[in-house]
Amino acid sequence: MGTETEAKFVPPYIAWLTFLHLLERMESEGVPPQVDRSYLRGSNTSNTQLMNALRNIGLIDDAGKVTDSMRKLAESPNERKRLVAELLTTYYSEPVQLGADGATHGQLEKSFMDNYGVTGSTLRKAVSFFLQAADFAQIQRSRHWKKPTQRRPVTTARKPRVQRQGGGNVTPPANDNKMQPPHDEGLHPSLKAMVADLKKYTDGWTEDQRTLWVNTFEQLLDYAIPLKEGDEEPE
Repeated sequence: MGTETEAKFVPPYIAWLTFLHLLERMESEGVPPQVDRSYLRGSNTSNTQLMNALRNIGLIDDAGKVTDSMRKLAESPNERKRLVAELLTTYYSEPVQLGADGATHGQLEKSFMDNYGVTGSTLRKAVSFFLQAADFAQIQRSRHWKKPTQRRPVTTARKPRVQRQGGGNVTPPANDNKMQPPHDEGLHPSLKAMVADLKKYTDGWTEDQRTLWVNTFEQLLDYAIPLKEGDEEPE
């Protein structure tokens, strides 16, 4: 079983990139004395989850004040991998050891359930955060562990070229409806609203906007269409 530290530990189940982008923002803008909702960018739900994650791994205290560990992570990018490795070794001692032992993915998930009491979609997200953090920190992981799901970057599709008589290509006229939302009959109202929200970004979006949209949509998916217990996710 895990250490006494782990017995009181609730593993983060936020997106790893959300955490990493926060550190990079602090690195470029300066570390604030505390982290609160006025500082974070996102929905109330995602901000609450992020603050809980920071609190659980000792980066802010109960009042939201930034700890020395957070300050070092943000201000020392060259030491960031080593510092993340120290956090993982402290809070995830058994999963780290399982990685060195070549354990199966099932053993990793059981470790999270036994030590941290997480199940269902929270288990999936918590394991994904750990795996991506381990990859970032270059901590040894088992070859039997599934790769965490990676979000594909949004790219602008190239316009098709149309062959015309006499040679040469022409670009077809632009369609005023640049982004048509998919057929949404039967979707939960919250998911319909998120799909409709995509219309705002027909000309592109920033990475922060994309991250916020993806995280919010994922949370609504878990609420509107919960995973069936026992179902395996595709690799």
